[in-house]
Amino acid sequence: MGPVCSAGGGEYIDSLGDVSVVMGISDPNIKRGIFDKLSRNPRISFPSIVHPRAIVSEYASLKRGVVIASGCAVSVNAALGFGVFLNVGAIIGHDAKIGDFSSVMPLAAISGNVKIGERCLIRAQSAILQGITVGDGCTVGMGAVVLRDVPDGATVMGNPAVRVA
Repeated sequence: MGPVCSAGGGEYIDSLGDVSVVMGISDPNIKRGIFDKLSRNPRISFPSIVHPRAIVSEYASLKRGVVIASGCAVSVNAALGFGVFLNVGAIIGHDAKIGDFSSVMPLAAISGNVKIGERCLIRAQSAILQGITVGDGCTVGMGAVVLRDVPDGATVMGNPAVRVA
């Protein structure tokens, strides 16, 4: 099987027929760019994939294109937006909302009632405490402990997390 599109021009190989694409890409901006190019072709779909060793509440909602790796747990009433990627062992608490194209890296813990914006990168072993809002386009550094809301576009690091960019 050849490539679905060329890297340079976005030319599609229509002879493949219908194609399902799964994007396990951590960088939210790259993931969004690939989606934008591929979604122009009506024959391409984006199914959600859940590893058999992940635990996902029957009351959680997943939009198309979600990828959930082994060892993840997604609690009651959690809502995962389009193209969300949960890497190995990520924990998503009750009523948490994760925006489109965001990625949660290994062993990150997102408590209940947390709101993560679109195109966010939550790095490995970070923790976001209950009720916190993380704005669009944010990065939470590895091992950070987020105790306060994070404004759009910010990068936070440390314990407790402070804004560095």
